[in-house]
Amino acid sequence: LNKLFSTAMLLRAFSAAISFLGLTVFFYLTDPSDLRFQLTTIALLSLVPQSIALSVDAILIALKKISFSAIGFFLFNMSSFIIGSLLIFLGYGVYGAIIAFLAGQILYAVILIYFLASGKKINFLPFDWKLGKELLIKAWPYGVLSAIGFASFRLDTVILSYTRGGTETGIYALAFRFLEAATIIPVAFGTVLYPVFSEHSENLSNVKRLFKHSLRIGGLVGIGIVVLINLIMPWFLNRFL
Repeated sequence: LNKLFSTAMLLRAFSAAISFLGLTVFFYLTDPSDLRFQLTTIALLSLVPQSIALSVDAILIALKKISFSAIGFFLFNMSSFIIGSLLIFLGYGVYGAIIAFLAGQILYAVILIYFLASGKKINFLPFDWKLGKELLIKAWPYGVLSAIGFASFRLDTVILSYTRGGTETGIYALAFRFLEAATIIPVAFGTVLYPVFSEHSENLSNVKRLFKHSLRIGGLVGIGIVVLINLIMPWFLNRFL
């Protein structure tokens, strides 16, 4: 576990740094909007702390330290919201929002590293080249699929920003924020299931029983969230927006 964690985290941090460099050059050469390029560059800086935080988060979940993972995620979102709100009210506009996101990612990584170090269950070891190569070979299909999925999910926003301007893009992005907020509970539920399913992988009857229970709970929670949102959202939008 020590070797796997150390190698995976260094590999993710290095690949994130390479991605930042490549994407920054790409947008510098292709994006006609200086504002969008500057905001994109600031946002891309979060790749490195985010990659470290996600590596630590995966280990915490594997060790069943779900509460630490949840606290870290909560503090990341709250710190981003508070810092962003302050900077926006102080007149920094979109720069304040994007800087807050970067600050939140750095804080997220620091908090999770502290949680992991306080448990004293993981020792940091030198990079293992053989293991790193094995990880890359096994990870690239999932990585390509994730990149395609994320690009297709955000492509509509990019197209809108080019064709319809900032106002309509902002309204559209805001609508998706409510959707993303509603999926936090189901996503967290699914994340917790990963290590539980892996523990019972050799016992098919346990896997089937766990799957049925999780499907029932997830379905009921999903229905409850849909009903709650349809009751609250009209009032919220009329009241605050």
